[in-house]
Amino acid sequence: MKALDVYINAIAAELPVDKQTEICREIRATLLDELDAKREQLGHALADNDVAALLQSWGHPVQVAQRYHTEPALIASEDMPLFRTVLTYGAALLAALAVLKSLSGLVSAQSINPLQLLMHLGFAFVDMFSTFLLATIAAFYLLGRSGELQKWRLRPWTLADLPQLPQARLQLSDTVSDLVSGLFLLLLLWTSLWMSAERAAALPLQLNPDVGYLRYLLTALGVWTVLSASYRLTRRHWTLNMLRWLVAELTAYLLVVIWMGLQWPVLQWAAVQTDGWQYLPLHGIERGTVVVTALVVAWQLWIHARLYRQLQATDQSNS
Repeated sequence: MKALDVYINAIAAELPVDKQTEICREIRATLLDELDAKREQLGHALADNDVAALLQSWGHPVQVAQRYHTEPALIASEDMPLFRTVLTYGAALLAALAVLKSLSGLVSAQSINPLQLLMHLGFAFVDMFSTFLLATIAAFYLLGRSGELQKWRLRPWTLADLPQLPQARLQLSDTVSDLVSGLFLLLLLWTSLWMSAERAAALPLQLNPDVGYLRYLLTALGVWTVLSASYRLTRRHWTLNMLRWLVAELTAYLLVVIWMGLQWPVLQWAAVQTDGWQYLPLHGIERGTVVVTALVVAWQLWIHARLYRQLQATDQSNS
């Protein structure tokens, strides 16, 4: 039957070459049995439209080929939770890099244009994330076919690996915010390392030479923040040790901010100004910044100290 041959050839075109003969032989045998049963049911030879109706009921050749030979998915359904986690963390890190890139560009250009910041941030993130997405899909496909991802799905765990309290779950946005803040602080403190000497000297605000030691103190705190935030990216929930370190870090920040408020002036206008920056009230700006920063750090310190006490109480009740 020509119609049967055409149908089976269309199915074969959708199958791998090494599977075509075996699968098409099975499909042909099944279809011939159904055609014989239909001929016996009707009591006469089948017309072309009878054969076409039966083949039509089987479905499109592509659908039939997929029933007999399912192509492996790019990412298995069992790997989707891990895939989403990788994309989420990757997007967060790329967003942090885009923010740093955009902010450093504005610092270098001495610009505070919010529209320019948003446009630069959007283009930088899309450019990096598109490449990251393609690389992640390719990595999951190759690792999935090699069986390596199965080891991740079946990795050992204990009850200690689970959050002891619902509020003890780490928020990715908070961790990324800490990472970006630490990195941006380091960028501001060491503009001379990534900016030309001429452009660095032309920045409106300069650190007062009398309190130059603050650069090294804040650098130590910035490095501490970056390292601790980077470590928290590998964790899923708070532990007592992590909270101890964060409380110590926030306490150190609060003390340094208060000390900065007592050491005024910490900043000064550049020696040569041609654009009117020097007319801004630096004293008020600096004092206001210190007060707001101290309040924010104190609030974060109170929140995490309270969480530490809750976790400690839970740990003691479980032991």
